[in-house]
Amino acid sequence: MRLIGVDLGTTNLVAAWVDASGSPRVLYDEAGSALVPATVYFESENVVQVGRDPLKGMPLNLDNLGVQTKRWLGRPRSYTFQGREYSAVELASLMLRKLITKAEERLGETVDAVTLGVPAHFDVAQRAAVQQVAQLTGISLHGVVSEPVAAGLAFRHDQLAHPESHLGDGSPTLVFDMGGGTLDISVVSCTPDVIDVPVVVGDAKLGGMDFDRAIYYQLCHHVLDRTGIDPAGLPVLRWGLLAQARRGKESLSYHDEVRIEIPSDWLRGNECPPLVLSQQTAQELWSELLDRTERKLLDALAECREQGVQPERLVFSGGGTLVPAVRERVSQHLGGIPVATDQLMGPDEAVAVGAALFGQYYSPMSAPSTLKRPLMHEQLPYDLGVADDVGHLVVIVPKGTPLPGDGNHVFTTVEDQQKEVIFRIVRQDGDGSLTHLGELRLEDLPATPQGDPDLHVRFEVDDQGALQVAAWEGDNHPVKLEVAFSGDLTALRPARRGRQLIVR
Repeated sequence: MRLIGVDLGTTNLVAAWVDASGSPRVLYDEAGSALVPATVYFESENVVQVGRDPLKGMPLNLDNLGVQTKRWLGRPRSYTFQGREYSAVELASLMLRKLITKAEERLGETVDAVTLGVPAHFDVAQRAAVQQVAQLTGISLHGVVSEPVAAGLAFRHDQLAHPESHLGDGSPTLVFDMGGGTLDISVVSCTPDVIDVPVVVGDAKLGGMDFDRAIYYQLCHHVLDRTGIDPAGLPVLRWGLLAQARRGKESLSYHDEVRIEIPSDWLRGNECPPLVLSQQTAQELWSELLDRTERKLLDALAECREQGVQPERLVFSGGGTLVPAVRERVSQHLGGIPVATDQLMGPDEAVAVGAALFGQYYSPMSAPSTLKRPLMHEQLPYDLGVADDVGHLVVIVPKGTPLPGDGNHVFTTVEDQQKEVIFRIVRQDGDGSLTHLGELRLEDLPATPQGDPDLHVRFEVDDQGALQVAAWEGDNHPVKLEVAFSGDLTALRPARRGRQLIVR
């Protein structure tokens, strides 16, 4: 059986596997790059390109180009390409199909299963969406691993053949994981017996793409000031400026200054001088983003003190950590801690490598019989509960609950002869903000006076972050239960689910 680990990133996709000698290998293309752009371009109703750079090759119809869709997994958002509707789940499944095909061509054999890395703050709806991605792709999903855990495994592992000496010595490792769309800061301790994650802090709306957009907005103002042309009315110009902004950010990871060119053909023949950005200027553009990043780091360090945990190593994971200004903010507070490095693997590849290793440990079909499977100790990074129509929140599984974990609550009716009760499933983050995840409906309730029935609702979150709901009335009388997440594929037209597309 062949299993690969996959990082379905917001900006880029990466795949890896473990070879026969027990060493992890990254999937590279002909040019030696591990990164496949997380883009989908619909050439026609039935043909889609995955990984297409919008600035290379023939001009694209930008109305049929999708980028940075990962943030909408498990959320009620749809896209229309070539006159047809697609969910973020469907787009992610096309990307996964592309990676599987590339891996099979490289390995010369069929890929039977995948392990997927996901942000630590992905909630139950988003993780349900990840399950649907694998289901729609037609591949067996052998585990979902939090990206900080995957990165911690990747930077701790030398040879799978000798896991007892290489998995880890239990030293707490602070994993600072900033990908294209999310920031996760976790403490991971690995031994041959236990993988423990006592601290989980993050921001699901902060990542490298936000740093790109700060430069992009500056480019838009620069073009408007120098040429009088407003990019708002020119889609090709907007796409080009966004791509140049990303390249400018990446160049600043290695240079003190960058000149961002704006080709005249984007400006209908007008000339515009390049935008020159120094490290100092970029930091000024990013000041609010850097402040948010630093606040999350301080929150993580505060949790470390509360848990009595002292980080001894630092791991940088995700392309966002290549930004010097980000590393400088981290170093201000963790400067005395050694940073884990690997000559054959960078921050962009760490999650995919760790996902491949995780799959080797936790897949019952691929793990060698002699390989000891460590226990996984993670915790729920947010409050999970329900809210009624007027916003009253009941937390059923609180933040910090060890996974697998559960919680119960007893509700009742507010009207006589009430036959159903509807709740919104919500997550509550540390700042008090609520995110609607889906709907919980109890039906066929006994015909009784207001407040009479005792409606028991039980939430169970497993070690993969998946939610199971049970409900009953009174001592043990079952009630009809329906749970629907906001981004569930079942909300789409049935014909769309079965449609096959040619992916290239």
